[in-house]
Amino acid sequence: MEEELWILAAKQVLSQCHEPLHYTEIKRRILDKGLVTPCLKTTLEDALFKEIQKQNGRFRSVLNQPGVFELVKSEIPEEQGLLPDIQQHTTQSLLRSPLNSDGVMASQRVRAPGSASYIINQEKYKSKYKKLKHQMKDVIFINAAICDEVIRVEDKVQKAKDERRYLLARLLQHQAHDESLHHQVSGSSSGSGGKHTAQSIAQILGEVEKRKKKTGLVPGPRKKMAKELLDDMPKQKVKKKGLTGRRIVHQIPLDSLGRPIFPIELGFLTVYCLGEIVVERATFHSTEHIYPAGFCSTRVYASIHKPEEHCLYTCKIIDNGSGPRFEMSPEDAPECVFTGPTANECHLKLLKAINMIRRAEIVPLTPKGAEFFGLSHPTIQNLIQSCPGAKKCSNYKWQRFEVSRLPASEANVHEVDEPTVNIDTLYALPAFASIRPTSQSQSSLRTLLTTSPASS
Repeated sequence: MEEELWILAAKQVLSQCHEPLHYTEIKRRILDKGLVTPCLKTTLEDALFKEIQKQNGRFRSVLNQPGVFELVKSEIPEEQGLLPDIQQHTTQSLLRSPLNSDGVMASQRVRAPGSASYIINQEKYKSKYKKLKHQMKDVIFINAAICDEVIRVEDKVQKAKDERRYLLARLLQHQAHDESLHHQVSGSSSGSGGKHTAQSIAQILGEVEKRKKKTGLVPGPRKKMAKELLDDMPKQKVKKKGLTGRRIVHQIPLDSLGRPIFPIELGFLTVYCLGEIVVERATFHSTEHIYPAGFCSTRVYASIHKPEEHCLYTCKIIDNGSGPRFEMSPEDAPECVFTGPTANECHLKLLKAINMIRRAEIVPLTPKGAEFFGLSHPTIQNLIQSCPGAKKCSNYKWQRFEVSRLPASEANVHEVDEPTVNIDTLYALPAFASIRPTSQSQSSLRTLLTTSPASS
């Protein structure tokens, strides 16, 4: 029935213009005149193509002009009687049409563009559009306000973290200071304060005897009570054999926010930058060490050209994209850079280069890359595992350290007793017995950075 509506409307348009038209132009004129509503399921194109395929079709296509149709001369209708036929077919189709998907009768959908119902619907949709537009603006403003609040809360959290780190560092310093004062007082009172300690012990024993007399205890229960008191006292833990010694962290200078002041000098090792911990990739940490990208340190060791002379080696950890890249460059040969995916491989290349100069194995080929870089030093390792992101390293096992009472400049800084790391231990080997090591004559990077302007 809808195809018949399109056919009658197209027949009226072609009969009025008296010339062939393209089906898009026919459809436009039909909709402009309001002959057919655009909500029909079928289209004008389908109706016209089906009509020209019939034997007694009322339309035919123009040759060499695709999509252009004209009326068959025998089927030209009279203009006066065509419009009532279209209205009759429209009324019949609307009466037979079922409810649409929205539950509205199809008769309510047929509205001419200039009718009152059409204008009312347009106003209704326009008001809905304005309401949705205001709601979208409100949602956008609320979203922006939430983003600003999130940024403000993140700033507060970061400030709280910095204050917590500063307070923790200050607490450790005061704790170490109190321990040093306590040991000094106990040492001074050991010789001259023996009378005070004996007097305090006598007072305690006297109070115990008074309490026993008040309760009327006999000598038998006294022994039992003393035994119970001994059992309640905390027992000292016996250290098992084979365990390593304590790992002591030396005090280092800190700024007003509790952050370390660089460079940090620890004997032959000097650390200039700790770098940043890379949490996303597991290659930047192991069970024993963390390898932060951007770490930079220097160490004094034997030269690769003259092993009897000192040389300053610069050690760096660089982010290579897929993993860390360890670099060691000697000061007397900047063009000779030892690199490797691990610290041990990089250190092994240095040891082989020293042996190659002497054409003998004067240095044992047991690499200690983490010790040479300074990553395993207790002070440096404690600083690294205190950096942000260290707790997110899943494979790393957290280390425990003890804080020393003396700063690193006054204390005897612990150095690894390995000839592959410590230059003093290296020169104590039999291969260096006949060689007297001489200090490097030229000024090094370390001396330039550590000497004060007054000394120069």
